[in-house]
Amino acid sequence: MLTTLFEIRTNAHTPRHLATVEHLCKDYALVATQLIQHARGQLLRKRQGRSQKELQKRLQTLCEDFAEDRRNLEEFLIAVGHCIRHEHC
Repeated sequence: MLTTLFEIRTNAHTPRHLATVEHLCKDYALVATQLIQHARGQLLRKRQGRSQKELQKRLQTLCEDFAEDRRNLEEFLIAVGHCIRHEHC
């Protein structure tokens, strides 16, 4: 069964109808805040795992190496190919 944030917030200690209204208000406030932030250009950051950050760092380093002539085109493309094929460098 799929558990929602609403279901998690609702518990047996609060009468069901009061908990429902309270949690709907909290959900509304959360969504309203997110809409305002989106309108201002403050988009939500997606969580990235460590491996994704490491991959991005490695690709950035490869691009810098190529731009500063520490790697030639063939070495650069081989290294990028390894990153793509193995999903990490």
